[in-house]
Amino acid sequence: MRTDLSALNAHCRDVLHRFTANGARPDYPRQFIVDGRRLLDGLYAGEDAAPALPDFDKTKLGVALHVIWLRDRAWCDLNPGNAASRAVLWVDVAMAVPPVFGAPAMFLSGCASALAGDDDTARRALHIALLCQPRYTAALHLKRLLNLGPSRGYYDLSDSSLPAPPPSAALLRPLVNRILRFMIPAPRKEYQR
Repeated sequence: MRTDLSALNAHCRDVLHRFTANGARPDYPRQFIVDGRRLLDGLYAGEDAAPALPDFDKTKLGVALHVIWLRDRAWCDLNPGNAASRAVLWVDVAMAVPPVFGAPAMFLSGCASALAGDDDTARRALHIALLCQPRYTAALHLKRLLNLGPSRGYYDLSDSSLPAPPPSAALLRPLVNRILRFMIPAPRKEYQR
C-alpha cells in the first residue's frame, strides 16, 4: 500500500491547526483520543474477516499512536489468544505510514510477537521500530528485556486498566513533534568535492 502523502499532509496540518493557539480547541485532546479509539476498534473488527479499516484510516491510526495513551491502550488490548494475528495487523498499520511515524506500530507488533512467544520476530519488529525512531524508549526497553532471555508471555497487559487519558495539551505533544518532523523537510547536506 502506498501512503497518500497529500492526504496525510492535510491530516497533519489539520491536527496542528486544532492544537495550536490560532486554531486550538480546548476539547481537542479528548476528541483525538475518542477518534483514535474508534480507529483501534475498527482495526480489530477486521481481524477475522475482510479489513474493516480503509487504508487511509490505517494511516491516521499509525499517526495517532504517537499519543502514548492510545499506544498503551492498544498494548493492553493484546492477549495470548490474539497476539499472533495482532502482530500482523500492526505491521500492516506500520506499512501504511511513512517511516517517521512507524515506530509505535512496529513496537506493538514486537509486543504481540513476544506475547505469542515468537521472540525472533519480536526482535526484528523492534529493530525496525528503532530504525524509524532510534530513541523510541518503549522499543529500547522491550528490546533489552528480550535480550535477557525468552519472553514466555511476560508482556501480557490485558488485565491492566488504564486510567482515563488526561484532557491536556501535553497528551498530544509527542504527536505534534512527530508531525513537525514529518512536515518540515530536513536541511540539505552540502557535499565537499
